[in-house]
Amino acid sequence: MQRRSSRTSGDFDPGQAGPGPHSTGSTLLDVHSSADLCMDGIVDKLKLLNYEQDFCKPKRHLKPLSRTYFCLPAPMSGQNEQFFYFTSLVAWLLNLSGRSFQPPQQYDDPNMTCTNILTELREAGFAPVSFPPTKLRQGYGDAVCGILDALCDLALAKTKFTFQLPTYLAETYVEEADVNDDAEVTVNEIDDQIAAQSSDEEELYASLGTREGQNFDNTGAETVGVEAQVDPAEWRLEVERVAPRLKITVASNARDWRSHLDEAHKHSQEISTVWPGVQTALGAVQTEVMSAMEKLSTRERFLNSQCEHLTAEYREAKEALSQMQEHFNQKQDAAAELENELARVAQELETRKTELDERGSNISDSSPVVRIKAAIKSIKAELQQMSVRVGVLQHQLLQVMLAKSHERLTADVMSG
Repeated sequence: MQRRSSRTSGDFDPGQAGPGPHSTGSTLLDVHSSADLCMDGIVDKLKLLNYEQDFCKPKRHLKPLSRTYFCLPAPMSGQNEQFFYFTSLVAWLLNLSGRSFQPPQQYDDPNMTCTNILTELREAGFAPVSFPPTKLRQGYGDAVCGILDALCDLALAKTKFTFQLPTYLAETYVEEADVNDDAEVTVNEIDDQIAAQSSDEEELYASLGTREGQNFDNTGAETVGVEAQVDPAEWRLEVERVAPRLKITVASNARDWRSHLDEAHKHSQEISTVWPGVQTALGAVQTEVMSAMEKLSTRERFLNSQCEHLTAEYREAKEALSQMQEHFNQKQDAAAELENELARVAQELETRKTELDERGSNISDSSPVVRIKAAIKSIKAELQQMSVRVGVLQHQLLQVMLAKSHERLTADVMSG
């Protein structure tokens, strides 16, 4: 028989939540489990704190969290919203725990916001974190989940929330169902039933272990002994009636080593049975192959002796062909060199033609002669001007010399 139990709507199983700092008496913010497991516990704890009504409803743009929201990075367009959700939730939990923390705005400096959160956590009694503030700026990951988990535990402790023991229903006997004669029970179905029964028993033992050392209430269920009230003879007759109908069909598994071993033994027996006849047939085939190979080698030697002169002629023709090919390659290289030389000479000829054309155009052009004549005419005009200026200067010099000689003669007459 199995004992069925049910929990009231206000009960909560603490084993479903992730381990937090205050639940174990520590003040560390690091997460020792994966972020998805920790996030699962965070969502349950936030529901206990009634965050859907007290946190999400006043802020219409924030929706209830999914169980993987802070485990994975949001798309590029939602990273700012994910970080703002985290900072707003931290501020709400801190205020719920009795701390006075101003909620940050969506477009505040992220680095300053992360620094303020870590400072407030240290003032709340948490140990310094082992990660930099930039880990919180991502808005997801182990650091974010660790801080939220610790703050949820602190808020539950400040609100004096206590977990209630589960209430179990009274034992009820299930009526025996009709047996289908054609039904077959497979090993997989039996394994599923055993696994379900084991999980129920483990849950029952775990719940009973949490109540060890406590006194039961008047309304609590007491453990009583179960005594069988069935006649052994009737039970034996029922077993004999049902046993032939319980046919167990073992599902074959290709990866099971037992099936591989059985197949190996089966193949070994088949090979042992077939091997004598196959060995005789293979011996006959070997004899035929050896005889055919001997005939082929004899025929090959005969053909070689008959075609020896043709082989010699072929060898001589091949050598002559190789010599002609080498000679052809040499001539081809020489022709390539001559073509290169021809191309160089043609380029040089084109250069000379260009130079001759430039010189011919310069010779037929009369503009230099005109420029020379104009230059000669201007030089002659300058020479005439210079001659006039020289004559004027000579005249002035003569006048000065005459004046000086006249002064000397006058001075001599006056002195005499």
